[in-house]
Amino acid sequence: MKRVISGFAKSNSVEFRKARGSIVRKMALEDIQINRLCGFPKGSEVIIKQADIWLTKLSREGLHIAIQDGSLFLPQDNRINFSGNMEGSIIDLSIHSDLVNVQRLSQLLPGIVMPQTVSGSLSDVVIAAKGPLGGPTIYGTCIADNVIYEEYIIKKVLCKVTATPELEKGKSFVKVLVILDDMEIGLRGIPDSQVKIQKAEIELNTQSIGAMKIKVSNGRVSLPGSDLILFYGDYGGGSLNFNIYSKNLAIDSLAFLLPHEKSLAFVKGNLQDVDSFCGGTIQNLTIKGTAIVGKIDYKSFSLSGTPLVYNILLNNKTVPAQVNGTVLVKRGQVSGPGSVSVQPEESKLLFSGDYSKPSFDIKGNSTVEKTKIQIVLKGTSDKP
Repeated sequence: MKRVISGFAKSNSVEFRKARGSIVRKMALEDIQINRLCGFPKGSEVIIKQADIWLTKLSREGLHIAIQDGSLFLPQDNRINFSGNMEGSIIDLSIHSDLVNVQRLSQLLPGIVMPQTVSGSLSDVVIAAKGPLGGPTIYGTCIADNVIYEEYIIKKVLCKVTATPELEKGKSFVKVLVILDDMEIGLRGIPDSQVKIQKAEIELNTQSIGAMKIKVSNGRVSLPGSDLILFYGDYGGGSLNFNIYSKNLAIDSLAFLLPHEKSLAFVKGNLQDVDSFCGGTIQNLTIKGTAIVGKIDYKSFSLSGTPLVYNILLNNKTVPAQVNGTVLVKRGQVSGPGSVSVQPEESKLLFSGDYSKPSFDIKGNSTVEKTKIQIVLKGTSDKP
């Protein structure tokens, strides 16, 4: 009997305290202890209070196993409880854990590689596995609290997971659907910041992780100095499609969009009624939309009360990030050195690489000593 259990558990260290009955009718094994589990973290141990085993016919399909009060003990005091039945090669298992480390749990999932920069725990883990032993359908729920990944802290989220085995063109893979409800994320590099997402759906399969799809509903970002940033959209095939709106947005709070830079200290001010669409890849992101300048100070120039139309390509492949595109200025007021004040006509701000050094093509009029003059200003702030 030890040999049979060793084969199923893939372990050469199996002990049990008591055996009753006959396998032809029913054999009950009590206090089973299994160590040196193949494919499990070193130091893992399984303890089963009772397992009933019987045969209805002399074949694998006639083998029945019923497990009561089983526990898998992982290193660092992680405990996963389980119970259930197996009839032939069909399993029906219930699994739960009050608290389990995400890295330890990932080691139990074949084909899943968890980045070493992920840390934290999952609580209230409940999993049901039903179907063929080699590929059951899995349903699960858990709560993630303070899970850290690089600069992000998942403060709280309810996770629902469904994993279904599939066969296509002779290849087997698993389709996974993850639903995240009421997610809260902190940005470690930005104090007092927070991201809340009412619902996110993630679809992927183990055959092609790169084909992952994400849909986000009712997202809200809180950044210092800005009103709420509202967003929704989806990601699929390597491309983003997101809509973003904010009533009031501080310019320097946007530094997180430029991962190679620490600040936007060279420009100060705020935008109002920001309505943007973001599309393309993360490496080459197009941002287009409209906004109204409350006031923006750039070196010796300032701009206020100005409607904007922008179409920008953000290239994050390079260090520093490269920006190309145009910001169209329709009206408002431009102030320069001294008492210079210009009411612009349709003008342009042009980006062609270094986003801290745009060029401009400004047309407008000004009044100097009661004399109205037309102004055309081109070039950069360094070489106007």
